[in-house]
This record gives sequence, structure tokens and C-alpha cells, in this order.
Amino acid sequence: MVAYETTWGGTEAMARAIVEGLIAGGVSAKMRRLSRSDRSDVMSEMLESRGVVVGSPTLNNGVLPPGSRVTVGD
Repeated sequence: MVAYETTWGGTEAMARAIVEGLIAGGVSAKMRRLSRSDRSDVMSEMLESRGVVVGSPTLNNGVLPPGSRVTVGD
């Protein structure tokens, strides 16, 4: 599973490339944008996944705050 958040679309493009690479390698993979997905669905999928990749743009030299709802560039 690849869980991500994006501001201007760059992190989404990287998440998509990762998922496409996994699928090309024969690995089943899902992609979830955190601000547009139900938290319980994301957590369920994470718990059922054999691996999780998380991607986020930076904000003040860190990742976006948990639970933030990014709307810029949507």
C-alpha cells in the first residue's frame, strides 16, 4: 500500500510511479490519498498489507501534520 498526501501533485506523481513499478514487478499494490480517504479504510488496508510506503510534501522542514486536509492544487 502506498499512502500519500500531495500539495501540488509532485508527491502523487511519485506515489503513482512507485505503484506502477510494484505492479510491473508482479506485486499487488494500492494507492490512497490520505485527505480524500476514510481513516478507518486506510488503517484497515495498512493492517492487511505486507508493506506500507508513506509519502508527504514538507511543511517547515517536516511532513504535513496528521489529519491535515490539503486543498491547494486540488
